[in-house]
Amino acid sequence: MLVALLAPSAHAWTPLRAADETPLRWPAEAWPLALVDDDAPAWSRAAATWTQLGPAAFSPVAGGGAVSLERVAEAATWAARVGDPALVAFTLVEHAQGELRRADVLLNAARFRFADPPATRAFDLEAVLVHELGHALGLGHSCGPDAEAGCFDLESDDPRRAAVMAPQVAPGPGRRRPNDDDLTGLEAVAEGVTLRRPALRAVASDGRSAWTLVVDGLAPGDLVRARRGAVVAARITVEAGRARIESDAAPPLDVEVWTTAGQGLYAPGVLSVEGADEADAGADGCAAVPGGWIWLGAGMRVRRRRR
Repeated sequence: MLVALLAPSAHAWTPLRAADETPLRWPAEAWPLALVDDDAPAWSRAAATWTQLGPAAFSPVAGGGAVSLERVAEAATWAARVGDPALVAFTLVEHAQGELRRADVLLNAARFRFADPPATRAFDLEAVLVHELGHALGLGHSCGPDAEAGCFDLESDDPRRAAVMAPQVAPGPGRRRPNDDDLTGLEAVAEGVTLRRPALRAVASDGRSAWTLVVDGLAPGDLVRARRGAVVAARITVEAGRARIESDAAPPLDVEVWTTAGQGLYAPGVLSVEGADEADAGADGCAAVPGGWIWLGAGMRVRRRRR
């Protein structure tokens, strides 16, 4: 059953569509999609999940971008912009002549609680954002081309629910990693797009509170960030191929690298308390660093896509 459902001739993923059922996709020049930067670590992790697994995805920028996140705290505002108060999250998109122009991810904070890390009686913020960013990329729900009518009534054992683009969500930990069918969909909506990812080659530490990162593809003006939870390291200097990070926050720290010429990477816990000599990347595409191994990643408002 699972093999038949996810085979290329009967895939579960669907493209995002306009009200007249026209498939929508971003123009080639829009990739990587400019992601409006946000302080929420889950926003970056969700973007990096798609970026590091798929052929093309996001690159955050300061001050603007085609894809944004908004927490709607007032019920009246949610009703005016979205309508249905039972929706946990919502992605509004703009398009013209079949091409996507903008995507706004809205969280229904007026009625629901979101948590990062997950909590039993709250919705997993990162899982919700991975799903909604899938819509922003141009993916519909994982219902199959002929199953839209029953999309919101999938049984608990239906294999279509294994995808992050399944339409149901429940409080507590959620699905955060796109499966093969989700990624097949991304390959289809980004067909012909090839983007270069930055590659983290080495990390050196002074053994106290400063680190140097060696990153292929890094240029002055690119975004590098280190954090533990919501605490962001304040002193970061970016040069060609290198970044110097100083932080008073207790390690280990996660690192994000986002380049305007390509996409990005997210390296959890890569900045550790231990000192280390600069390490070369192995032939298998990983770099030995304190704290473990890091695998390197080689118009108008339209029909709404809901969670």
